Amino acid sequence: MEGVDATRMQRVNSRTYLLDGQPPQAPRTGIMHRLSSLFESAIVCGPLLKFQGIEPSLNGPRWRASILIVIPAALDRPQLKITPSGSEESVYIAPEFLYIGEQEQVLRYPFRIKQLQETKAYAYSFFVDDRYVFNVPGVTTPLRAAFYSCNGFQTIEEEQEMEGIQPLWKDLRTKHAENPFHVLIGGGDQGYFDGVWALPELQEWLAIDNQDQRKQLPFNRKMEEAVTRFYFKTYCEHFHQPQFAEALASIPSVMIWDDHDIFDGWGSYPDYLQQSPVFQGVFTIARRFYLLFQQQMTETQSHETKVTRGLSYIHQLSTTTAILMLDTRSERSKMQICSEDTYTRIFDRLSALPVTIKDLYVVLTVPIAYPEMAFVERALQQFQDVVSSEVFRLIFGKPKLFSRLMNVFGEIDLLDDVGDQWKSVHHQEERKRLLQRMHAFASSRGMRITILTGDVHAGGAGIIESTQNGNKMIEIISSPIGNKPSPKHIVKILRVAGSYPKQMDGFRELLLAFNRYDIHSRPKTLFASRNWVCLEERPNDRIAVLFYKEKGRKEGGERKTKAYRLTILPIRLHQDAANPDWLRCCDGVCNFI
Repeated sequence: MEGVDATRMQRVNSRTYLLDGQPPQAPRTGIMHRLSSLFESAIVCGPLLKFQGIEPSLNGPRWRASILIVIPAALDRPQLKITPSGSEESVYIAPEFLYIGEQEQVLRYPFRIKQLQETKAYAYSFFVDDRYVFNVPGVTTPLRAAFYSCNGFQTIEEEQEMEGIQPLWKDLRTKHAENPFHVLIGGGDQGYFDGVWALPELQEWLAIDNQDQRKQLPFNRKMEEAVTRFYFKTYCEHFHQPQFAEALASIPSVMIWDDHDIFDGWGSYPDYLQQSPVFQGVFTIARRFYLLFQQQMTETQSHETKVTRGLSYIHQLSTTTAILMLDTRSERSKMQICSEDTYTRIFDRLSALPVTIKDLYVVLTVPIAYPEMAFVERALQQFQDVVSSEVFRLIFGKPKLFSRLMNVFGEIDLLDDVGDQWKSVHHQEERKRLLQRMHAFASSRGMRITILTGDVHAGGAGIIESTQNGNKMIEIISSPIGNKPSPKHIVKILRVAGSYPKQMDGFRELLLAFNRYDIHSRPKTLFASRNWVCLEERPNDRIAVLFYKEKGRKEGGERKTKAYRLTILPIRLHQDAANPDWLRCCDGVCNFI
């Protein structure tokens, strides 16, 4: 079959290519459909379609991907069948074994497809039915991507109130059916694993009040086995929810993790927690299954492919567009987000991108331009110091009066959230250095950088401008697609705080106001509704950003979305007498409709 490449593939006859040379035994015609349906129903999780980037070759660029499934351990490992639209030729690809659980096995099917001039659809299945379809964009096809974050819940009550994650995934799939997306970008919190701390095996450790004892108690075998079962089972159940699962099977995805993919607040806790054997043991297992389900690799394979000591990576999405997925969790502590070595390696790799790349999406998971919360952080930290002090405990005992303000670790519940922010008192200098490097890189390469972020349970957009040379970057905030939005009164406060220009560390930033398509509503900056974003390359180097925001509904009515749009204009060369080579975004970076 033209375009599809698999290792050790051999030609068997004029119409079929087989991996390993042996055709599968075809069932008799009368039971073919029955066996196919039986196998499809046996899939525990998946198929999950992962985009692995575009690579150059002598015969033209190749689109790389892989598909992951979880099936019962007792089931024979099937071959993957891929068939291009309008063709009777098929490719059969044998699986790579990645993991064995108590009753399940995890298989991956890697493949490459030669990019054609036009978009091509491919059907795939694991027996005889062409159950799933994905689209490979043509070499010159304008990129169309979907972006989301915060795809889960912290409580069952919130999940029931919001009717689960299904409504907006149904909306996204509807838009995909109308005009296919080429890539699905997961900006963090693809799943919520905070429930790990409800495991009975961890309660003894949680009950310890002494910090030194917590830091010394080992992560024992019973803990390890229970936590392993929890992450594996939760991934299988969460990634197999109907609408979400169908999207993951038909839209090639790229994902990066945030705290809830580990557990709430990971990396922003005090050292006695972060460095304890139990915290580190849970993190190691969370990382193993993040790699397995979201990156489709093992720990060993991650060492061979990753860019940094964390799990950051860079993919070429098209001839002109690349994406940087920055891992802001693996190296995080209260004092840093990423190490200086990580930033150096990332920008070295970015510098090696092809000269055709003119657009770079940078996924940061947490907004880098957002109303400052440093005063809240200082107040919460002072309160934490008071209730944790020995004098306070001697007088009042354990702070039961404040139990609603505390998390399961005995820390102020909101302190990890404000500590996660780039404008945290501990991260402001790192934020400044990153923005400086991003602006300098964009200027040197004539590249437009668009930041994609989420986490804050609100949707919106911002602009970051260098006060030194006028370079501009747009930040797109999309959150949550599944979880409950931030309270409206909190978003109103943030709206006011971000609605006027804020100057900090040599940069000017502003939250941008936008209207609906029908332009009858009053312009607003942030909105407190579930949402997701569509990014479309348009003529004349423009990027259309479409926010699909969940509408209010009558009791029992269907949840629907309404669209907001902004346009990111192209970078143009502005002559400057003092610095003629600076590249800047043109005046009026965003057109809002």
